[in-house]
Amino acid sequence: QRGEVDEVLRCGGERVVEARRLALGLNEVARSTSPTGAASAVRYLSHPEARVRLAALAAVAARPVPQAVGPVRALLADADAVVAASAASTAGVLQDAQALPAVRALAERVPREPDLAEPVAAALVALAGKDDAQALLRPWLTHPHANVRRVAAASLSTLTGQPVRAPHVPLPEDTPRLEPVAPGTTLTFRTLKGDFTVAVDLETPGTSGNLVRLARRGYFQGLTFHRVVP
Repeated sequence: QRGEVDEVLRCGGERVVEARRLALGLNEVARSTSPTGAASAVRYLSHPEARVRLAALAAVAARPVPQAVGPVRALLADADAVVAASAASTAGVLQDAQALPAVRALAERVPREPDLAEPVAAALVALAGKDDAQALLRPWLTHPHANVRRVAAASLSTLTGQPVRAPHVPLPEDTPRLEPVAPGTTLTFRTLKGDFTVAVDLETPGTSGNLVRLARRGYFQGLTFHRVVP
């Protein structure tokens, strides 16, 4: 209610791990209307757990405070690519011009790490000059990853005030073709928290087919799920 990470430090009856409690509390700070709440999130920008750093970044982005500028800039070099990308978009919200060189470095990684595209593009639009940002974003229009092209087109449309469309780029000939998923296919996840089984959605053949293919290859053996998306 006060928009500060306070009560959450003492709740959970010692049965909820600290990182989980902090992430939950910081997510509430991000939704708070308190004008001073985000200040309590700044110290968690250096927390050892990535999910806590991400939640702190969300809180700061929702309610920017000047004391967050330095810690957010430091996270642009975070070993976790998701944290670094989130720091880029937050630096854009904070209008931190000194963060631009690090944002540029992240932009150079986008061709190899397409997941960085959206938050890095947001930072470029916010921090780089119009011409500079366009020069960095236009090469993304021909990237083989469809989402990189979409992000580039949307960002360039914002910068130019004119609709920009990304051209169709065919997949490379050596791209593995997915076999159709049979009706009734299920996948069982065996985790330290217990097992659960999911039915494969036949209306998303690309995503589901890729999931089945990776599972058959053993890709998920021992893999840690570091993010949970509702």
